[in-house]
Amino acid sequence: ASMGQKEIGDITYATIGSIKSIGHKFKGYKLIIDEADRYPKGSSGMLRKFIKAAGISHVLGLTATPFKLETLGGMFENYSVLRMLTARSKKGVFFREILHVCQIQEMMAENYWPPITYETYNFDTDELIYNTTRAEYTDESMRQAYENQNIEEKIVDYVSTSERKSILIFVPFVADAKALAAKIPGAEAVYGDMDKKERERVIKGFKDLSIRVVVNVNVLSVGFDHPELDCIISGRMTASLSWWYQASARGTRIHPNKKDLLIVDFAGNTSKFGKIEALEYVQESNGWKLYGEGGCLLTGIPITEIGNHTKETEFKKEEEKAERLALNSANVEGGI
Repeated sequence: ASMGQKEIGDITYATIGSIKSIGHKFKGYKLIIDEADRYPKGSSGMLRKFIKAAGISHVLGLTATPFKLETLGGMFENYSVLRMLTARSKKGVFFREILHVCQIQEMMAENYWPPITYETYNFDTDELIYNTTRAEYTDESMRQAYENQNIEEKIVDYVSTSERKSILIFVPFVADAKALAAKIPGAEAVYGDMDKKERERVIKGFKDLSIRVVVNVNVLSVGFDHPELDCIISGRMTASLSWWYQASARGTRIHPNKKDLLIVDFAGNTSKFGKIEALEYVQESNGWKLYGEGGCLLTGIPITEIGNHTKETEFKKEEEKAERLALNSANVEGGI
């Protein structure tokens, strides 16, 4: 529908919204879902209703982030966890197996990603407060941290001396994006409710390099394709690994005129999650897990505990569990 065509063929491309009510026309089809992590696990969504109506028996999902946020209620408060798509949750499981993983390091070794360099600056995380779901920081605490730690001023100073040819900046709020763009000569802000023609003008100029600096909050964090982009500046603090990975990866396209990607972090995200190229999916006896730099566990634990669990601590837990099972088995056999 977005292409102005409504045609069903042997191979049909569609958004779920444009085919949700005509599942009966897709009997016998197989389904490939791009950005598979965006669809809910529950059975009440458009996608699941379409699959049922079409009688589709095989579904293949493609995604760079095969995990989903789940918020749970504890005895005293809520907490949030990143679950791999194949992990069981309170809403069940839809994707049952991970058939193939291409690790980021493999992508870099095959030159599908450029080399990445980092510049990180001191950031005081003590000002940040988790929201009620404990999945992200409160707007107010992000606003305070951005202002109190002079992140706007730091970014202005940095850009004024940078020799990078194409710079994408992330900040916490639209007002921050507009204010920052006004202080950087030639920069433009992009935001959700921007005039469509004006937004198209800015993005076109950004891609043809006539506009060097663009400031945004979320609009260009997912799916934005600009291969010559060679610098990402983060002034937006986040507790969301998905957001950090997607936003940083806007600069990982390769281009003959780009030697590397520079990630400049003023907001403490690299310290929390590690370098994005260090992300590694590992299959263990109790399922798939995602680890970051230094073996930091990123999935299956409360988001507030990221940084407290590593491959080493997980291996020790597995060893202790095996020892307990062996001891219980010995006790049963011995009649204890």
